[in-house]
Amino acid sequence: MLTLFTLNVTSDPSKEAVAACEAYVAQKDAPVVAAAISAQPDYLVTFDRRDLLDPPEVAEKLGLKIVTPDVVVAELKK
Repeated sequence: MLTLFTLNVTSDPSKEAVAACEAYVAQKDAPVVAAAISAQPDYLVTFDRRDLLDPPEVAEKLGLKIVTPDVVVAELKK
């Protein structure tokens, strides 16, 4: 199943990109979210319901598809 993935390593986001993300996510999550925005992944996978998954405006405002791992596994099984 892992052969279905393409691994992309992105550089650290700029301080400005991180600061922009802090308007929508917790400070602890802003660097990861900023890097994800830059990398444009199919999914940002997390278990962080409180800060990233449950507030739907986070995904909407940032243009990311934020999901739990089980969603990705279900997609791969299709």
